[in-house]
Amino acid sequence: MITNKEYAVAPEPQPTPQDEWAAWDTSPERQSYWPGLGLEHKDGYEDGYEVDHARLQTIGLHLMTEFDDVYHLLHKPFHSGAKMDDGIMDWQAADTVSFLISNFEEALCCLTGDAMMECTAAAALVTTTGRSYEFADDHALRAKPSLWNGLPEGVGGSKGDYRVSNAYPAGTIGLLTPYENIKDPIADYITYNNSHHEKNRVQIREMLMSWKVDAVADYATATVNIANGLVEVAHAFVFRAQEIRDAPWRGPAADKAQKTLKQIFESVRGLAAVHGEVGLRTNECAEILRSAQHRFDGVVNKGGWEFSDLWNGDDGDAREFLTNVNRQLGDVMGRLPERALIDLPGLIPEGERDVYSLAW
Repeated sequence: MITNKEYAVAPEPQPTPQDEWAAWDTSPERQSYWPGLGLEHKDGYEDGYEVDHARLQTIGLHLMTEFDDVYHLLHKPFHSGAKMDDGIMDWQAADTVSFLISNFEEALCCLTGDAMMECTAAAALVTTTGRSYEFADDHALRAKPSLWNGLPEGVGGSKGDYRVSNAYPAGTIGLLTPYENIKDPIADYITYNNSHHEKNRVQIREMLMSWKVDAVADYATATVNIANGLVEVAHAFVFRAQEIRDAPWRGPAADKAQKTLKQIFESVRGLAAVHGEVGLRTNECAEILRSAQHRFDGVVNKGGWEFSDLWNGDDGDAREFLTNVNRQLGDVMGRLPERALIDLPGLIPEGERDVYSLAW
């Protein structure tokens, strides 16, 4: 006898957030489909006709909170705990890797903050059915989050309630911007760096062991978590757009709201992809470091530390060992995204922007 159980088909595995951002372009990629636009666009409705304003207010309030989980995951600018260079001793390649990754990732978090601010303005557009953007007065803590209040004196203004970077609404950050006057900083300071060539085996061992693997791995995990969170934000944007379409809300203001959400969504996907790539490459650095620290004593001091002071061969082995580690780190750095960018609608009027500079 054949039971129903024998006919059961296993459900198709669903893509993970990492599967999704790994397939996305690191630049905002224009989407051909969006709820309420294109073939789903309905003509013949006056703006506001049969609109359920209470429903739109609820949708807008939900939209305003979509970034909440990601906001709490962002690396805090200027916070030493967000760095991954704690304890590095005189190892220039490691210092450069740590500086480039953490500097780029923190600037990337600020671009993500710009997208969050734009989402607040977009929520105002939806909540007020396109009639007003004055939403920050009632929700000032969301418009000017405390995460951005720790910026050094002189890099921010006090014009408005929306805290945005000087890259807003459409701007780019570069991985190698801090070394823009150097032709190839990755090659010079990491891959082919020879600052350790005058060091002995004891000094090189101290250098290698000084970089904490757990700090690098934790930073990688935190960065991937931001990317995964942004995937959920992207999903939420599509869902809210469907809700707006089904309200129903149609007409010029509705079209503007939908186009706004679509453009923010496209930037969110690009940001997720860059955060994710940075997280993966940082984890590769952690694995290189973990392996090197585990293997060093066996490779460099084959006869044991008690006999190694009788000859200088171990010094040469140690230098060669660290040279190879530097080259591996340089290879990883060469596969990081060179830049990240946002292309937001620019809903926030200039007079409402509290602008700070990314050039810290």
